Amino acid sequence: MKEKMIVVVRPDGSVEIETVGFKGKACVDFARPFKEALGEVEAERKKPEYYARGEVKKWQSQTLE
Repeated sequence: MKEKMIVVVRPDGSVEIETVGFKGKACVDFARPFKEALGEVEAERKKPEYYARGEVKKWQSQTLE
């Protein structure tokens, strides 16, 4: 599965970011610039994939599709 990020902006202005297709901590590195740009994080939930062993990728740039 290709790695991607889903961003949901609700009418009340709250934002939810979900990463899909990542294994291990690569999702944290990928989402970090977006989380920093959005400001304070209210809650964070790590999915089972976060704890899976996998290849760690370093991202030079992010593209939104």
